[in-house]
Amino acid sequence: MAAFPNISFSEPVFITHAGDGGNRLFVVEKAGTIRVFANNAAVANSGVFLNISAQVLSDGEQGLLGLAFDPDYATNGFFYVYYSVG
Repeated sequence: MAAFPNISFSEPVFITHAGDGGNRLFVVEKAGTIRVFANNAAVANSGVFLNISAQVLSDGEQGLLGLAFDPDYATNGFFYVYYSVG
């Protein structure tokens, strides 16, 4: 059973939230995109939060592999990504 049956992702590797009370989820896609969408099972679309696909090498075990939000993200907007440089 799919948690979000109305949206799909391309090679998702990680899902998280920002911890800012925004009720949004973020899905990291291996090729270099982070998608954002409402944390609601009926959600029908997602938006692009970040696209660094031009900088990411995504062959084999490589790619955009992680995302972490700063503990003060709600006030400073900082987040961190882990990826293989292409």
